Amino acid sequence: MDFFAAIIADAQILGTSQLNVERRGHSATLLLDGRVLMVGGDNQNGVIAQSEIFDPAAQSSTLGATLVAARTDHSATLLYDGRVLVIGGRSQSG
Repeated sequence: MDFFAAIIADAQILGTSQLNVERRGHSATLLLDGRVLMVGGDNQNGVIAQSEIFDPAAQSSTLGATLVAARTDHSATLLYDGRVLVIGGRSQSG
C-alpha cells in the first residue's frame, strides 16, 4: 500500500512540552514508522531552519536536520524511499 501524507499548519504556534521549537507555517509529514517530521515554519524569532521528529507513542521529539535555507509556508512530500522532499515557501526575505 502506498501512503503519502503532508499537512500544512497555518493557524497555530505549537509549543508543548513535547516540542523543541515553537512554530507555525511549518509542514508536518507522517513518516513510514508513524513518527511525524516537522520542518521549518516561523515564530516570534523569525523563519525557522530547524526540523524535529515527533514520536506520538513516546510523546517526545528530537531535533532533526537543519534546512540549507530557513523557510515557512512550504510543501513537504514523503517519497517512496522514505525521504521527504521540502520545496517552495518563503524565506526571511520573502
